[in-house]
Amino acid sequence: MAETVDQFRCRGIGMDGWHHSRQTLSSFEDPEEAFRRRGAHFTFDAPAYYQFIQSLRSPTHADQAIPFPTFSHSLKDPSPSEQPIEPSDDLVLIEGLYVLLDISPWSEAAALLDAKIWIEADHTLTRERLIRRHIETGVEQTASAAQNRVDGSDMLNAQFIQDRLIKTDVTVVHVKSEGFDGEGVERNVCFQLDAS
Repeated sequence: MAETVDQFRCRGIGMDGWHHSRQTLSSFEDPEEAFRRRGAHFTFDAPAYYQFIQSLRSPTHADQAIPFPTFSHSLKDPSPSEQPIEPSDDLVLIEGLYVLLDISPWSEAAALLDAKIWIEADHTLTRERLIRRHIETGVEQTASAAQNRVDGSDMLNAQFIQDRLIKTDVTVVHVKSEGFDGEGVERNVCFQLDAS
């Protein structure tokens, strides 16, 4: 059993690589809104993401790798991944806001996945983390600007997704509770949902 686990190859892919580039956002009908809401579903290249998922389901040859984009925070734009998916990769985990969105073509891509796992997180905790992340990554320079971005885009996206979530196989409920020393301890509690 240990040998099997040691030889199992798993890859994690983030959806951020399918953000539309800033150049593409500039060509939107309302570029100001597109930049302000960057991260909303309409600011992603959903057809390209769907094609990527289709390519994962297609038979491959032993020497055929599958390229995919990643996101460069320094460039603030997508860029090609340096390491494509290899035929020897046994499992590909895809994470991102719209993986389970019940809107075409996201929903068609989701239908091709073997398992659908949703992580339910507390909105207050999520908001705090997003504000901190926007400052740490240089998306915003001040806490006030980061709060405005989170409330004017990220939290709207979260509600949009929750209102349009496809049926999942598993939901993981993420909670934060007080530890013995009074420090916040984060825990994941997993519930299996009825797949029928």
